[in-house]
Amino acid sequence: MVIYSESTLNVLMVHEDPCIRVVKQVEALTKLGVCVDLLCKRIESHPGIQKFVRTIYKYKDYFDLRGFLEANQEVWDVIHAHNEPNCLIAVTIAACSKRPVVYDCHDMTSARSRIHGVEADIERYCFENCAAVVHVSSGIKDIAFKKYGPKLSIVMPSFPVITLQNFPPKKKLEGIHVVYQGGVVDSTTTKYSYRYYLPMFERICEEGINVHIFPAPTIQRGALHGYLALHKKNNFFHIHESLPYGRLIEEMG
Repeated sequence: MVIYSESTLNVLMVHEDPCIRVVKQVEALTKLGVCVDLLCKRIESHPGIQKFVRTIYKYKDYFDLRGFLEANQEVWDVIHAHNEPNCLIAVTIAACSKRPVVYDCHDMTSARSRIHGVEADIERYCFENCAAVVHVSSGIKDIAFKKYGPKLSIVMPSFPVITLQNFPPKKKLEGIHVVYQGGVVDSTTTKYSYRYYLPMFERICEEGINVHIFPAPTIQRGALHGYLALHKKNNFFHIHESLPYGRLIEEMG
């Protein structure tokens, strides 16, 4: 393990498989002169992140993650951990007794679905024991404050990367069009069941509004049976292929 210069802010990003939100933050921090390393389980969703980070470390499971952080946390000034899942955040907080852990809450699970037992306990532990929280919206921040009390927090919405918007905008389609990009599931009984948006999309289409969805790259299109069926029977519903981030921004533009 290399001990880095004390004159530079050193940040460790922790995520199972870095999403585009992590990529955008790493790129921005790097441009500000911050040195960023990455600790992850895999790099599949956005391999382009590798050009922005200084060093990439891998962990196999939560035991491996905890051991790595307990042994090496003092190399960095700040540990910046991203959910989902919250288990990752909880392990990071528990392991890092000598460094502040920032909890980047991409999804506040209890704000979207009913959670109880261990899942609820883990969410509470993350909010109450982290050093600070990064929220995706002021609405989610308000919910967290009411549920778990005030916390050092900032709101960082997930806006598109401006540097990638170097293309002419497409001609506006006729009518009203709503675009959704991200995770979706095909059942209320699966993990992340709150991402079962099919009934909502059907209702919007019934009002004569076009709905376009671009599933996240990690989602198997063939598994979205209900969405594919709606695509066939309803001219207002459009399910598109998953695209790399740069092409996605252009297509949505």
